[in-house]
Amino acid sequence: MGKQEEARMGRVSDEVSMLSNKVVALERSFQGGIRAEDKEFVVLIELLMMEMLKLDGIEAEGELKVQRKREVCRVQSFVEYLDVLRVRNRDMNRSSNSQDMRLPGSGKSFNNKWRHGYFVFLLEIA
Repeated sequence: MGKQEEARMGRVSDEVSMLSNKVVALERSFQGGIRAEDKEFVVLIELLMMEMLKLDGIEAEGELKVQRKREVCRVQSFVEYLDVLRVRNRDMNRSSNSQDMRLPGSGKSFNNKWRHGYFVFLLEIA
């Protein structure tokens, strides 16, 4: 069972890496001033969530469990970033070119940074 689970983990990791390239491409388009269709965000989020379900089905112990947890965090960070980017994309005409995004009615803002293959969100309370 261990080798099968490792193989499944490898396939999921490869798929998440492919999807991460699409997330980066979408972000670059947005930064270049090209507005994306909302459908693109929805499809990418759904594909990432399908990979999350595959990760949930992997029975793991030891190092494989650590890898699975790392991959789950990676998928979650992409989904969260796509949610933020989706809102910014919708409001492209109204927003400035700042990297900060205000969450409506919350007094909080997101500032995203790319670190070690993950999007890191800094949540700041105003």
